[in-house]
Amino acid sequence: MFATMSYVASDPDEYASLIRGGRVEVIVSQPGLFEASVTRVDLGELWMQRGRESLPRTFRAVVAADRAFLLFLTSSQPPVNILSSSIQCDDLALLSPGEALCTRSIASCEWAGMSLPTEQFHRFGAILTGKDVLPRDVQRVLRPLQSRLASLRRLHRATVDLAETGPEVLRHADAARGLQQRLIEVAFGAVADADEEVSVPGHRRQRIMAQFEMLIEANPDRALFLTEVCEAIGVTERTFRNCCQRDLGMSPIRYLSLRRLHQARWALRGADPANTTVTEVATRYGFWELGRFSGAYRELFQESPSDTLRRPSGGRFHEKIAPSR
Repeated sequence: MFATMSYVASDPDEYASLIRGGRVEVIVSQPGLFEASVTRVDLGELWMQRGRESLPRTFRAVVAADRAFLLFLTSSQPPVNILSSSIQCDDLALLSPGEALCTRSIASCEWAGMSLPTEQFHRFGAILTGKDVLPRDVQRVLRPLQSRLASLRRLHRATVDLAETGPEVLRHADAARGLQQRLIEVAFGAVADADEEVSVPGHRRQRIMAQFEMLIEANPDRALFLTEVCEAIGVTERTFRNCCQRDLGMSPIRYLSLRRLHQARWALRGADPANTTVTEVATRYGFWELGRFSGAYRELFQESPSDTLRRPSGGRFHEKIAPSR
């Protein structure tokens, strides 16, 4: 389910051959020493890439016929032109299967992308946005809420870093599955119109929340993520968000994150510190930005994850009950 590869290239043709998801031709447009790198991470059907070029260049590409792509710049830098559009640091680009396109940078460039098979792209887009987000025939450039784009950048960066420095963590099936789900949630959350509200009748809301409770009861020890919950219940993210705000007083992402924090705490309390690390437990329950995990954990439980792991069984205090309805 998980695979990762990192490459460094000084030849544009070699670099072009390393970029996945279609046919790519790289034309360097300025004299000088060309240096480029690309890291590829596969989480099941979700493909991720992160690339860098030291010189201005033009990509001529044809997107794979069976995949759709989401592309963004990873840091503050000059915009990149795609056909008649310009992708700036605040933008996302959606690329259609089989689309022919040309992208041009005017300086060194750092970019990131992720792709899914077309059917999966349609499915997750419908679940998490309530509409068909896949562009037809031409690419689209979107300007998402910047908080959502920042979350996507952080999670993409954390995934690549983890794949390069701790690949053994992502070989754990639950960690890889959870990371895949979270990346899909964050990506389509950035695509969605976050300000659009949905009104859900009371009787339907009760039925949705009852199904949610049944799903939690059936998976007491398993981390659950927004995409799979919405798909299991058969609702869009916006509808489910409305229901959770009304019944739980918080968003479903917040609620599921709190549940996973509690699950991580239970696992740390029952683990042998000689054979278990905080990183193993955190990633098992869907936390890949370890600094943010530690901060959220300390805020909620008033101690660090490592303190919980080291605490002797006999000296542990009474645990809070996990969020439930």
